[in-house]
Amino acid sequence: MRMVPPDRFQAQAIVDYIAMFQWNYISLIYSEGAYGENGARQIIMHTKLKGICIAYETKVSPFNSVRDYDLIVENLLINRNAKVVVLFLDISDT
Repeated sequence: MRMVPPDRFQAQAIVDYIAMFQWNYISLIYSEGAYGENGARQIIMHTKLKGICIAYETKVSPFNSVRDYDLIVENLLINRNAKVVVLFLDISDT
């Protein structure tokens, strides 16, 4: 039995929420693997349809080092116009 909606519905709801608040410039961080990569693909597809820009996008994995995460934070700070960061992550990556 599945207790959560499919990734495509989660992504659609996330993008609808972003559009409702008129956040048109976001960043996206997602997990390596089927869950995160599929969710990211869905979010990218829906943001394009709604004219929402993705300023920065990156994939994380369980093998990322502390330095890798520092670089992600630096890139988020560089893109200051993106006030929203969407995380499509497995619990272990969170």
